[in-house]
Amino acid sequence: MAKLANQEVVKELTEKAIISIEDAISKGLSWKPEFKGTGGLAYNMFTGNVLSGGNQLIALLSGVDTRWATPKALKAKGVAWAKGSKTTTFLFPITITKDSKTGEKLENPFMYFKTYRMINGADIVDLPQEKSDEVTLEERHTKIDELVAVLGADVRESSRGQCFYNYRDDYIHMPFKKHFDSINSWYATLFHEIGHWTGHKSRLNRLDGKQDKSEYAFEELVAELFSIYACKFCDISFEPTENNATYLSSWLKALKQDASFLWKASSRATDILNYVLQAQEELKKAA
Repeated sequence: MAKLANQEVVKELTEKAIISIEDAISKGLSWKPEFKGTGGLAYNMFTGNVLSGGNQLIALLSGVDTRWATPKALKAKGVAWAKGSKTTTFLFPITITKDSKTGEKLENPFMYFKTYRMINGADIVDLPQEKSDEVTLEERHTKIDELVAVLGADVRESSRGQCFYNYRDDYIHMPFKKHFDSINSWYATLFHEIGHWTGHKSRLNRLDGKQDKSEYAFEELVAELFSIYACKFCDISFEPTENNATYLSSWLKALKQDASFLWKASSRATDILNYVLQAQEELKKAA
């Protein structure tokens, strides 16, 4: 289990989530995080690496632009940022596997976090505006269909109104698209179920089909966060699943008891995203 050495960043992230979830509950709505920016996932503008773990959620909640850079990297490149710009704190995980004194392998490795700060692209001087791909919504949906095909997920559609992942028989069930308020809502829900699908023992081995109530609530948050990230990656609007509202009280309770709950869930969600991105790379190579 990760030891969160720097609790302030995680605590701030958790407090933001608690406020927005309590607001959703009071209004009888699903939880839909309000991101400042639009477009894809947050990434390091110099390395091109997508931010991982809870950092993705921190970035999406903090910056207008999807591009980020450290002050050190900007100085090295001779790039200036606006006077008075605020940096955002992110976490870098370090896993300890050996005893520092004896060098022996630890029976229970643990993780701690170092902090680093980044500046959002919106505050960088003379940085051109991000260019969005001139791709129609229909073309984006086609690319998602191709991605799902590469993943090899068994997606079965019918007129039944339930959306679910069957762990025992390893398939996803989705109602026909016409049963959803919007086509984006259908794809967001599909991403949620794909999140569960990746937990199978033959893939990321996160599930065993025997989760208790609290474990299931955590898994639902993981799948929902993955759906958010996948929608951002594919540049379609995120629409919360129907189960979202059902689990709000459980998530709220867990967040208040464990400040690292959201961070852990976001980290699992980015693990799923990385799994899917590998399939995306295979799709590009095959093209």
